[in-house]
Amino acid sequence: MEMTFRNAAFGGFNRQDVMDYIANAARESGEKIASLERERDALQGKAARKEQLEEELRLATETSASLEASLAAVSAERDALKTQTQQLKNQAEALKELEAQAQEYGSLKQHIAEIELDAHKRADQILQEAQAQADAIVREAEERALAVRQTTEAELSALSERYQELLHAFETASSHVTGELRRMDVAVGQLPLAFNRMSGILRELRQEAAGKETD
Repeated sequence: MEMTFRNAAFGGFNRQDVMDYIANAARESGEKIASLERERDALQGKAARKEQLEEELRLATETSASLEASLAAVSAERDALKTQTQQLKNQAEALKELEAQAQEYGSLKQHIAEIELDAHKRADQILQEAQAQADAIVREAEERALAVRQTTEAELSALSERYQELLHAFETASSHVTGELRRMDVAVGQLPLAFNRMSGILRELRQEAAGKETD
């Protein structure tokens, strides 16, 4: 703000001009302060709105994520329902096939019963024949066992007799060998005396030979 002060009659500036300047300056300052306060309030409102919008955006993001998860779950459930529907269709087709097979089974049931009856009869006959064959085999085995036992007892008796003979021969040979060993011990005990006699005879022969060489 520019203002020109008029000079007073007795020196200095005109008082009214100074008062007007101060009043204008105060008014302009008040207007600027009010304007700044309005701007501040507007900025605070914008900041609050920004925070509100950020909160709304966060909530919207969470809601979107939740909706996406729900959509994925719904899609999975839809796929599962499709799979179950297909399974039900397959089961229905299989049930139809089973019903057809059941009808065929009902028509064949009597025939199967007759076959089972014939099989039981045949099994009884086979069992009787097998029992007879088993009895014959047991009898034959018992007879063979008896023959083998008798043969074995005879062979064991013969082996026992042969063992007794061999034992007697061994005892006789052992007694003979023992006697011979005793005679050998006696002979061995007499060897030193024989060696001494032979040594004396050799000395005498050497002495005689030495005397003849001197003559």
